[in-house]
Amino acid sequence: MLDSIAPNKVKQGDADKEITLTGTSFIKSLFSVTVCERIKVKDPIWRSSTQIKIKVDVPADAAIGPCNIQVKNGDNFISGTQPLTIEKTTNP
Repeated sequence: MLDSIAPNKVKQGDADKEITLTGTSFIKSLFSVTVCERIKVKDPIWRSSTQIKIKVDVPADAAIGPCNIQVKNGDNFISGTQPLTIEKTTNP
């Protein structure tokens, strides 16, 4: 169901970062998006059966590394995971 996410990298401290989830068979009335506890998902918007847009907040002290995203259609249909990588914020 979940084939890709774009962008697939975020930085510590990102706020309202928009991410596009692409796949198949997303059901408008049933879908939900889950991510690791380090990231907060806001405003999931169903665009079509193949695309969902989400916004995420990444705490400034979030651990760097991969964070898995999944899409669920109800309780019984859960996609495989796709990694969203949290990168360290670079200060100028």
